[in-house]
This record gives sequence, C-alpha cells and structure tokens, in this order.
Amino acid sequence: PTRRSSDLGTRNWPYIPIALGGSRSAVASLLNIAPSDQAHPDFLLALGLLGDISAIDLLFESLKKEHSAAAAAQSLNLILGAELCEKVFIPEEIDEDELTSEELEKFKNDKTRPTRLDGTPFGENIIRLSQNPADWNEWWGKNRQRFTPGVRYRNGMPFSPACLLENLQYEKTPHRIRQLAYEELVIRYDVDFPFEADLFVNDQLRILNDMARWVAANKGRFQSGSWYFAGQIVS
Repeated sequence: PTRRSSDLGTRNWPYIPIALGGSRSAVASLLNIAPSDQAHPDFLLALGLLGDISAIDLLFESLKKEHSAAAAAQSLNLILGAELCEKVFIPEEIDEDELTSEELEKFKNDKTRPTRLDGTPFGENIIRLSQNPADWNEWWGKNRQRFTPGVRYRNGMPFSPACLLENLQYEKTPHRIRQLAYEELVIRYDVDFPFEADLFVNDQLRILNDMARWVAANKGRFQSGSWYFAGQIVS
C-alpha cells in the first residue's frame, strides 16, 4: 500500500528508508520536523547516515538528553569519524527476588544498591562512544574547518563506497550499522554482492574481499561527498 507523506514526523518507520535512499533535501525535511523534546533513535540515526553537517547542532542538543545521548553519539561519529570514547561504569540491573529482606528494604526506601563484600557496587566498566557534549564540542571546535557545507560525510571523510566498506570491515562497527552500510552500497551505488551481517565470518571475509576489489575498480566512477541513488548522482 502507498504510504502517506504525512507519516513523516508522525511515525518512526520512514526515517531509515529515507536515510538509505534520500537526497540532500531529505536532511532539510527531517530537520524541519525535528522533535523538540524526545527524538526517536532512528530519527537521529537517519541524520547520521545522511551525513550532512547541517544536522550537527541538533545532534549536539540530543547529546544533552539521557534518552537520546547514545544515538546522537553514534550519529555524530558516523558523520565526523572522531572516535571519541569514554570509560563508564554500568550498574548491574537489580533483581529484587535475589535481594535479602534488608537489601530490598533499603533499595525500596532510598534506592541503596547492594554491594560486594569489599563495598564496591555490582556492575562493570565499559568503553563506549563518548556521550559527553563537552568532548564533542571541543573536537568540533578544533576540526570544523575540515568540513564543507553541502558535502556528504561518513567517518570524517567525503562520502564514498570506500567509507561504507570501512564500516563493514571495522571491528567496532555495531551490527546494525554494518548491515545498513551494505544496504547503502546496494541502494546508493548499485553494488551487486549478497551479504548479511549474520553470515559466518569466513563467508563475510570472502564477500568483503570481493567488495574491496569492486571499490578499488570503481574508485574513479563516483564523486566523493555527492549524493547517489542506483549508481547515479542526484541533487
């Protein structure tokens, strides 16, 4: 069935398809309906996939909100390629059924969490993309001159098949971003290699090697930083 244009801004399903195949005008369309309070993660991810620096200010604002900080950091990294990381402690989720009566009373009264015998809380330290607005603002202040309005970016470089191949090959790329990078290669550049991010590693490596050869052979065919659909440049 045909989807109504009014779905944009009222439903979340269009964001990723728009990012995978839209032209630069799609960025303005998304920014025009930007939520003022709570941006859906797919809305923010779409801006990152589209790769236009006109979305940077909105992504910076989204970093300040707990519910959207992770998606905003991912999208900023997709565009800027800064790889800004931070070490954070993630508390273990509380299962009230496993607490003693004394621990449960404390937790219910003042949210006091149980601790190990040495007094340290249950949980783990992880390394993740920084969700600290100060980190990103400092980096942007030092590197903004490298980015040109109107140019499409991925990983801090003008958008190209090579950038998408990098997303597929990089060991830290999240699973969903890898799958979307493959779909971008198909939709944007008319690449014809079957690929799934869930394939066995050996199968993935074989296909990625084929893709790498295709990228090298077609290096002069595409203008980096421009918008493509089905192998043809679009405005």
